[in-house]
Amino acid sequence: MEKPRRKLSNVVNSPQAVIFLTVFLDLFAFALVLPKLQLYANDLGARGAVRGALISSYAFMGFIFAPIWGRLSDRVGRRPVIMWCVVGSLLSFIMLAFSRTLPLLFMSRAIGGMAAGNISAAQAYLADITPKEKRTKAMGMLGAAFGLGFIFGPGIGGVLGKWGDHVLGGHGGIVFLGVGGGIVCVVNLIWVLRFLPESRIHVPSEGILGTSVLRTVLESPRLLTLLLLFAAINFAWSNMESTFIIMIYKKHGWRDDMGAFLLAYVGILTAIIYGVVVHRVSKAIGDGPTLRLGAFLAIPGLALLSWAPNLGLLMLVMLVLALSGGLGNPTLQSIVSRTAPPDIQGGIFGVVQGIGSFCRIVGPLVGNTLIEKNVQYPYSLAGAVVAGAFVATLFVPLPGREAIAAGAGPMAAELTDE
Repeated sequence: MEKPRRKLSNVVNSPQAVIFLTVFLDLFAFALVLPKLQLYANDLGARGAVRGALISSYAFMGFIFAPIWGRLSDRVGRRPVIMWCVVGSLLSFIMLAFSRTLPLLFMSRAIGGMAAGNISAAQAYLADITPKEKRTKAMGMLGAAFGLGFIFGPGIGGVLGKWGDHVLGGHGGIVFLGVGGGIVCVVNLIWVLRFLPESRIHVPSEGILGTSVLRTVLESPRLLTLLLLFAAINFAWSNMESTFIIMIYKKHGWRDDMGAFLLAYVGILTAIIYGVVVHRVSKAIGDGPTLRLGAFLAIPGLALLSWAPNLGLLMLVMLVLALSGGLGNPTLQSIVSRTAPPDIQGGIFGVVQGIGSFCRIVGPLVGNTLIEKNVQYPYSLAGAVVAGAFVATLFVPLPGREAIAAGAGPMAAELTDE
């Protein structure tokens, strides 16, 4: 009996496991409200660009604050930043529970976006404690936490929102979701306080608005191109995600319970791909080809989503879409982490998250405006943007299988020695 207890203790005390659960809880709380948010905003009178602006408000604040949080984590450590961000998320869910008007709903989403810096801190934490040759696998496991959050979050959120509406009436669903998200944040905060050690040895560094991060990006054509690729993919995905519930409602007449099921389905696929598939593919063919394969698969995955005439074909297209994201995202993050100098990992990942946030501002605004004209327009545009991003990857030297096998082989050295 002693041996299993020691193994369980080792798992609980593993920093990788703690970060995994922290990110899972964060994404679970975030995904709780997704099935309800778009239709609830619609019920409050938000239409088209206004509904898009509500979704973008979260990303807008992330665009401003994610680089600051990332650079702050380089200066004061990853653990304090993760804790502060969880507290901010808690405040956003408390406000969500009391949101009866669009301004309050906007404010709740804005506070949540301000507190979204824990993802960049978590990515930098993994880069701190993981050897370069194992980072794709580590980023894949972090992506699996995202996927699991999107398995349980939308499914439970859809049921919780419906139950709340039944128990308390029209606003009951949003009350239950706000309280549920707040409870998850409290559990997350206790978990971080109890089990997460600091990963970064404190060293002198520039202030949180230092120029070293920007200078590194501008002086590295490869890093700059990777960030532009990340921007294109995030624009396309946010364009799709912010209109998906409305699209299936307009096209098929399905409401948030079916939307919750489909989002959970994608979460299951994503968790499997992140946790099992991506490491094996990248080990076999290299991070660069894996990244290109993910970008290529996103083209039909996005463009055909609104054309699927029935549930079976829609789920098939969503399988392709999940495969594209599961292959592309962790490999891109791994290449970025190996390109960035160790002393500004947090700052670089903050810039990455900030770019993603900016694209998640523009994507929902464009997508929700276009979908009022035709349900196919947002998805055709998303596919076209990703097609351009895929072509861009063909002109960027990326690490192949030999660089992964060597850990810091010729290509890895080329990526860091620009």
